[in-house]
Order: sequence, then C-alpha cells, then structure tokens
Amino acid sequence: MEIKIEHSSNAKVIHKIMSKAYAEYINDPAPSSALSETVSSINNALLDGQKALIGSIAGQPIACVRYLINEHGLYFFRMSVLPTMQGLGIAKQLLLALEGIARDSGVHTINCKVRVSVLRNLQLYQSKGYAIYNQQVVEADNGTKIDIVTMTKTISN
Repeated sequence: MEIKIEHSSNAKVIHKIMSKAYAEYINDPAPSSALSETVSSINNALLDGQKALIGSIAGQPIACVRYLINEHGLYFFRMSVLPTMQGLGIAKQLLLALEGIARDSGVHTINCKVRVSVLRNLQLYQSKGYAIYNQQVVEADNGTKIDIVTMTKTISN
C-alpha cells in the first residue's frame, strides 16, 4: 500500500472513504459525527492546518486518517478503511505511518479518542501499544450519552 500525506486537497476522496467506512454506524443511537461532515468542511479543515494520510493500492484510495500535531503530540481521528478492505492490516499500516510522522515532527506522544462500545477499535489500538489514559462521557447532538476513552502511545525517536 502506498501512503501519502495530504495537506489541502482531495477532500472529496477523504469524504468518500470516510462516509463508506462510517456508514455502519448510521443507525446507532448516536451516529458518528463523521457522517455529518461534508466535502467542504473537510476541505476547510485541511486548509486550516489539519492533515491527512491517504492509503492507496494500485492507485485506488482505500483508507485515510486525519491528524493534527500540537504541543501535546500527534492527535489522529477519523481512521477510515473501506469496508471491503477492513481486517487486512491497513489501519495498522496507517498507524505506523503516523508514528513516523510523529518522530519526524519531534513529538513523542500519539493520541486518539475511541468509543468504548466499538470493541474492535479498542483492541486494534491496544494491540499496537496504545493504552487508555482517560475516560469520559460526552453528549451527542441528539442528547445520547457516549462513553469515550482517550488512548495514548509514547514513541521513541
């Protein structure tokens, strides 16, 4: 798989992958806010400093993840792999690429937030060395309470 850093274009590609990856949550009591993002909102976020990785096989985009780097480290979100490509280790490859970016940027911590109810995501991140360091309950737009954990991994340079 080829992984490229996306700075400010390809919002349409990111939106398409993310929409397909998060579609399974559309009927949840509190659907992911990823489903309400638009090409325009993603484009604006990328223009405002957010970055993304896009993973492709044979030139076809199949996965993406968005991230920010700040004084607290690298924070990633919206890990998205096309449903037909899930379970093949693609998310793990994106995580390794994020670690490389963190190292190159001189940061030692990578963070993400995960819904407690999505066990396979918790297990994925734990299998790659992430640990839970905070738990909170957030309220979705529709008032539904969602248990969220913040996971972190310390990396060395």
